[in-house]
Amino acid sequence: MIQGWIQIALTLLIVVAITPFFGRYMARVFQEQRTFLDPILNPIERVLYSLIGVSAKEDMTGWQYARAIVYSNVVMGLLIFFIIINQGWLPLNPTKIGAPTWDTALHTTISFITNTNQQHYSGETYMSYASQMWGLGYHMFTSAATGIVVRSPLFGG
Repeated sequence: MIQGWIQIALTLLIVVAITPFFGRYMARVFQEQRTFLDPILNPIERVLYSLIGVSAKEDMTGWQYARAIVYSNVVMGLLIFFIIINQGWLPLNPTKIGAPTWDTALHTTISFITNTNQQHYSGETYMSYASQMWGLGYHMFTSAATGIVVRSPLFGG
């Protein structure tokens, strides 16, 4: 019991300690100011932009922005659905968990894309490690990031 309280306190302490640093970093990113990661991330960003044909100097219209969000979420949704529905033969499935029904896979996909993360089953007994890591865990972060991305042009920065 005491170990659980220590873990909670330690987690809270770490979050409180790093918040000012990450908060300042995110504020600088949203204000388009230079950050310490720019020398590493800017070359990667330029390569990605050239691959998908996007100009960093050109603003997007509202419709272009909305389409980009929808398209990226459709691609991510297809990816997670594919992973879940094929988990029976994908690696990282030591307990040989089979694929869920298509409607459960679709429900899980939509709930993780929309950041509601609703599960009506026990993840450890219904999803393989690959599904949990590559699908669900990945979308726990990207759905929240999508929320930040959608918020940015609406409220500036």
